[in-house]
Amino acid sequence: MPDKPEALIEINDQLLGIWFMPVSATSDWMAGMSRTDDGHIKLVWRMRYYNPESVNPHDGKDQRSSYTGITNDPEDVAIEKLRTIANVLTEHAKGPLYEILRGNRTTQEMFAELQRQPWAHAKVERVESSR
Repeated sequence: MPDKPEALIEINDQLLGIWFMPVSATSDWMAGMSRTDDGHIKLVWRMRYYNPESVNPHDGKDQRSSYTGITNDPEDVAIEKLRTIANVLTEHAKGPLYEILRGNRTTQEMFAELQRQPWAHAKVERVESSR
């Protein structure tokens, strides 16, 4: 049976925020929230379980489980609900919860802030224009 495709947190103009937390010495949790084209709020979250043979977070050796959900909640309500979930997880986690909200940042500023985080391993993929 083929693996389920991993849900990705995309750094784009619809991204509202990113959350990250080291859960244990061998796992972490990450979530991203964005606005869909039709105005809903989309949440993508995943757990990553480290493989000791992995030398790069993008080498495919770590095990990941990812999930996606859609809500009709307003942005501020959806963010508060995610914070509530994340705070419950922090009670059992080995590290702090990191939160990066877009606010008034451009996509480029949001990506730059993400790259400054000690836990971030952003993978840049260029999209070719069809012009």
